[in-house]
Amino acid sequence: MKGERMKKTFLSIVVVTSLVSFANADMAVDHLTIEAQPDSPATFGWGYDTKQKQTKSMCVEFTSMDTYYAGEPKKETIFTLAENNSEIVKNSGLSASASLKALVYGGTVSANNKTTIVGKTEASQYNLTLFASVLDYDPPKFIHIENVRLKPEMIEMLNDPKRKAEFRQRCGDGFIIGIQEGRDFLGTATVKKQTLKQSTELATETGLGVKYPGYEGKADVNYTEAVKNIFGSSNFEIRTYSTGADMPNPSNVDELKKYYENFSKNSNNYKRTVKYIVVPYSILPNFPSQNIFYGDTKEAYIGYMADVLWDLKAAIKDAEFVLSPYTQSFFALGSNNIIKKRRINAIYRYKDKWQKEFKDLLKAAKQCDKKFTKKCESLASFYNEKRRLQLENIFSKVLPDRYISDCYSPVEINLNDGVRVGNNIVNLSTAFNGKFDVIEGDTETGGNKVRVVAQLKLRPENRRLRADLSVAKIEWKKSRYKGMPLVTKNKKINPGDSGFARQISEYIFDLDDDRGHRSLKTCTWSRPLTKNLRRLIPGLKGYGNFRRYGFDGGYVYGLIDSISKKDARYQSDYGPGRGLLKKIRCEVDAKGRHDNELGCEKVEFKTFYLNLVSLQDQFANRWRDPNAYAEPAILVNFLRNKAINYKIKTSPKIPMYKLFKTSSNKTSNETPKSKPNIPIHIFH
Repeated sequence: MKGERMKKTFLSIVVVTSLVSFANADMAVDHLTIEAQPDSPATFGWGYDTKQKQTKSMCVEFTSMDTYYAGEPKKETIFTLAENNSEIVKNSGLSASASLKALVYGGTVSANNKTTIVGKTEASQYNLTLFASVLDYDPPKFIHIENVRLKPEMIEMLNDPKRKAEFRQRCGDGFIIGIQEGRDFLGTATVKKQTLKQSTELATETGLGVKYPGYEGKADVNYTEAVKNIFGSSNFEIRTYSTGADMPNPSNVDELKKYYENFSKNSNNYKRTVKYIVVPYSILPNFPSQNIFYGDTKEAYIGYMADVLWDLKAAIKDAEFVLSPYTQSFFALGSNNIIKKRRINAIYRYKDKWQKEFKDLLKAAKQCDKKFTKKCESLASFYNEKRRLQLENIFSKVLPDRYISDCYSPVEINLNDGVRVGNNIVNLSTAFNGKFDVIEGDTETGGNKVRVVAQLKLRPENRRLRADLSVAKIEWKKSRYKGMPLVTKNKKINPGDSGFARQISEYIFDLDDDRGHRSLKTCTWSRPLTKNLRRLIPGLKGYGNFRRYGFDGGYVYGLIDSISKKDARYQSDYGPGRGLLKKIRCEVDAKGRHDNELGCEKVEFKTFYLNLVSLQDQFANRWRDPNAYAEPAILVNFLRNKAINYKIKTSPKIPMYKLFKTSSNKTSNETPKSKPNIPIHIFH
């Protein structure tokens, strides 16, 4: 996995007052931080219902509106490739409740805010998504707690048992004690369309989506730049939210990056209320009963479940990506069709199981968000401490690798032109325009017919492909010649005296040399070596010295077996050939006694295509279904309201702000410096 998970920080307020009812003792109070909605602004004292996630009427009054800042300013920026939406949530300042809301409503959330952007974005390992986030927040501004009271009519309502429900309906279970202002920007960019070429280039450049043993992407690669350059700046679906900027909304990745880089340099003040801090009414001295809610401790556990839900959603998206007929060719599923089909069927099956667990866990998380219990704490801890790692291992075993190299699109070889291998340029087409070796008899064919034979063998030598081209010219004195063994001075087959031959052996291709063609570094040879020829041709068998020139009767990739007329002069074409050989142009008879010195001006080949196989597919042929997936019993029992038994290993570490009551009544309306105007101690 690309990034380390970031631990979310949650806050609890400890308020110290001098009021009689608190007896000057420290009091631990959970608080809740919620996202401000631009279309429904609130202010100090407004009520909030933690179940309905709605602001309510103001049910408190103030003896003074003095405020103070507590905490440090917050400024965070990030522009990177997202592993999944959980990473976007954690780096954009969204709460666990907002993350859950994005999961519940997806892209149907109507408001234009960060939750909507996250809900509409589907980042995963294969569904490539860049995201940019800028958080530029002032420290939260608080009302002094000693200046807040419940309104008298609200106390009367609470003291009447018949009207307690009315209080909850009108006032909620908490109120806004703090407001945080600042500026927000969140932008996501998801690749619209991927091609096999782009997919393999991405895997080669970055190693993303590749588990093939021993392979790593290039060192020090910039993921965002690599993704942008490979897929093109305009090949992205852009979604953005901001509190305001001088610049127009971006429409491509280049503009998104520019927007991100210049967001904090705007000339105008675009600050908005970005967060509300809510505390329960029970902290007020004149509140007649207890209603402390779970606040940020609950947020931590809901966040655990939201993280796993995003993991499951990303895995489901990746499975869909693999199963789609448009993108299935991007992945190494095996070269064996039976194994490939078995793997695809397994991915269908696992996707269904992941969707079932996603649905059930989402249902459980929604229940816990409404009413948080000890069972919720145990379930969330199980998913955080155990299940998330289990799922990561299953995802890794089930989902295939992206191809690093495209081994199956045509790789054309044209031997009629010179081919470069390493630093050498090889031209087999004109390589026989010279003297032949005398194999049998003398150098004179005596004006008789001459049998002209050529055959081509291909053989791999490690990562290189070698071509052995053999040509023979034989004085032939029998009418039958096609397919006959190469021999001289044989009364039954050929009583002719003279025979000449040459063989040239050269490398014609190197899988590791990608000059002039795409990278084939994770490809290897398959049989037969060419796609043009599915059945090899039986070669000609030579006797005596002819065997030394490659005529051993083995299978070949090209064959010409033709014969001249008597007294054949000048260069003439012989053919047609079979397989990869079209024809050969040779001179076979001269007026002198040196017929062996007559060359073949040109050999003409058919263009052919290499038959390759992916090393990743060969590795995938060994894949076995892990059969290790079952929905956890703890989740099933939770939804059935049965007892669950899980021993929690760790509890969320919650840094706490210790806020001291100030003796000053001076209101702070200025933007604070780096330190607040009251002492703050952080303790665990």
